Amino acid sequence: MTSETVSKWVSEFSIEDDELEPFTFVLLRDYLLSFNKCKSDYTTDKRNGDIIDDRVISLTADVQSDLSELIVERDVLIGKCDVLRSSCNDLHTDISTLKVSRLKYQQLK
Repeated sequence: MTSETVSKWVSEFSIEDDELEPFTFVLLRDYLLSFNKCKSDYTTDKRNGDIIDDRVISLTADVQSDLSELIVERDVLIGKCDVLRSSCNDLHTDISTLKVSRLKYQQLK
């Protein structure tokens, strides 16, 4: 350090004052420890945030893929349901026709 820097610190924080120096030392040391812990916590939080973002992206892609497969399966089932509904409608029409024919036959007797 340059003597100007040392002088600035000695003057500003009363480092040469025997009564204040222990208090100033503890205060600055604790501040430095807290500051370093804060930086470390921030770095850890940032890293954890990146990991969480990556997991969310991956899981979202998996869910989207599953959803796409389910949509295709649903569309196939809707098609089958439409065929069955059409068959049922045809059968109901046939039943109605048979009932009418039976009534006509019974009336002819």
